[in-house]
Amino acid sequence: MIRLCKDVDARDTSAFARVFDALCASMTIKPDSALGSLPGRRPADAAEGKLRSVRKGLSRALRWLLAVIWFVFRALVVAWATLAIYYSNLPWPELRLGLAVVFAAFALWALWLSPRRRDRVAFILVFAGAKTDTSAPFPRPVPAHATPRELAPRPARVQPAKPVDLVLQDVRTDSWVEIRNGSANGSIVYSGVLHNGDRVQLHGARLWASFGGAGDLEITADGTRVPLTGTVQTVFTRGDSR
Repeated sequence: MIRLCKDVDARDTSAFARVFDALCASMTIKPDSALGSLPGRRPADAAEGKLRSVRKGLSRALRWLLAVIWFVFRALVVAWATLAIYYSNLPWPELRLGLAVVFAAFALWALWLSPRRRDRVAFILVFAGAKTDTSAPFPRPVPAHATPRELAPRPARVQPAKPVDLVLQDVRTDSWVEIRNGSANGSIVYSGVLHNGDRVQLHGARLWASFGGAGDLEITADGTRVPLTGTVQTVFTRGDSR
């Protein structure tokens, strides 16, 4: 009886041990499966790392772009000022070349080599002075073979005076007439006595006339009747008679 009880206890104990081991095995959690079961841990860390690397790359590219733009701007300013000094109105080419070289060397040292801020301020002041002193950068150079006569302005072309159309017609008695070019000392255009019914037509830029009896004549200048009487001297021009 006692042996039978011992056998039952031994079987029950071994069965309980097997059940306990099975329960413990079912309740054990593996570390990898536990970390993988937490939502959003590793994917979020990876996305944040990629975004951080993209931002870092864009920032580096922007810094390089700004540095290149700043370098090109300073180089253009120095080149413009150097050429402005060289092509300025200073009298001697050697002096202009020397000043341009000195300015370019000073600009290179002040803008790129010197770490002091006051050197850059000095460059700005020198640049402003150079821009003020060079009144006309890049003027057209005067040819070496040019002479003062070629550089002198051409005189204005004088338009020739239009001729006056003078018509003399005797309507009464005989009348003496003398017509000259320009003045009383000019060449004779017509000289003689006009009889009743005679008609003379003359042309000239300036006609000087002397009449012995102007009242016996019908005088027309450019189609306009000119009333004259007695012994008189006058000048006829285009649009004027006096």
